[in-house]
Amino acid sequence: MQWGLIPFWAKDASLGFKMINARAETVTTKPAFREALRKRRCLIPADGFYEWHKNGKVKTPFCFAMADDSIFAFAGIWDSWRNPEGKVIETCSIITTTPNALLIDIHDRMPVILPDDAYDLWLDPGFQKPDAICDLLKPFNADLMRRFEVSNRVNLVKNDDAACAESMAANISTDALRKRYRVFAMAQDSEDVYDQWTIYRCIYCEIDEGDETYLLTNGKWYRVGTDFRERVNAQFNAVPHAAIELPDYKDKSEGEYNIRVAAENADDFALMDDVHIQCGGQYDKVEFCDLFGKSKTIVHVKRYAGASAPLSHLFAQAVVSGSLFRRDPQFRADVNELLPEPFRPVIDEPQPEQYEIVLAVVSKSQRALVLPFFSRINLTNARTRLLDLGYRVSLKKIQAQA
Repeated sequence: MQWGLIPFWAKDASLGFKMINARAETVTTKPAFREALRKRRCLIPADGFYEWHKNGKVKTPFCFAMADDSIFAFAGIWDSWRNPEGKVIETCSIITTTPNALLIDIHDRMPVILPDDAYDLWLDPGFQKPDAICDLLKPFNADLMRRFEVSNRVNLVKNDDAACAESMAANISTDALRKRYRVFAMAQDSEDVYDQWTIYRCIYCEIDEGDETYLLTNGKWYRVGTDFRERVNAQFNAVPHAAIELPDYKDKSEGEYNIRVAAENADDFALMDDVHIQCGGQYDKVEFCDLFGKSKTIVHVKRYAGASAPLSHLFAQAVVSGSLFRRDPQFRADVNELLPEPFRPVIDEPQPEQYEIVLAVVSKSQRALVLPFFSRINLTNARTRLLDLGYRVSLKKIQAQA
């Protein structure tokens, strides 16, 4: 039995290439399928099937199976066709229907999977009423199925082995992370892939073994000298913790958090998040801070989820805006203009220790705030530069609610 139904009346076998699937909605009316549905139904056993999730030009294969990994059966129809040489060729099609909840975000169709108790009825040659037959052609119960991502091996027809159906999660190895699994960056307007890199480069890890510290970042391992590590840790531990009170983080984004804090504490904080002030060239704009306190606290807020990059951005933003505010009268004038009246004036050049820059880090951890080693380096460097500019600099943990 070959896949791709060739109706008995077809003039040649090429029609079968178009007939691998039959839609449940039209199988009772299409000439190629309607008689086979009435008289020649079959069960097509399987232990899984594949569909591809498309995201721009990137296609990710998934395998769909029963939750208990049992064998199941597709609803099929078949026919016999005699070629010009007189050889009888038996062919079949799989009937498809609308997707269930497990497939709906992957594909707009799924094969009809028959429940066990419908097998005998499906195969009964006396069961020929179209409406009754169609009652069986429904999406299968998604709660009885599972899906999992598989490798791109399944994309090649020559790879016809059990490895095609192995879960990606079951095959994660250092070598696979270095070579096989990748992140794709796509343009929002065209969905073209303009850059890509391996998952391995996204992993950050710190390991303390004996007196040594090892770091994995951007795909490379580093051994940190003991003296350097102790010096960085001492500088980090010397950073004071801000005394200001900031509420727990229970918001969808940093922006929503800043808006809420300013709204609930209007007498204490002015919202400056997403307020861009031009400086230098025509297209150079800088955020002064996220929240400005009446007690002259300049608060920068950033969520921490384990990576160094967002925190590096936080520290760099504090240095850039702090430098401009200290040295650029026009920048101070623009900040003053954008602040609510109760928080003015801020036009005069800041005096030593008049302003406190608060680096507020949102973290889900219930423990004291711990930053990645490279973030500790960046923090201490940023703090040194800000201290040289005359600011007080402190760190603040914002507790994220689970």
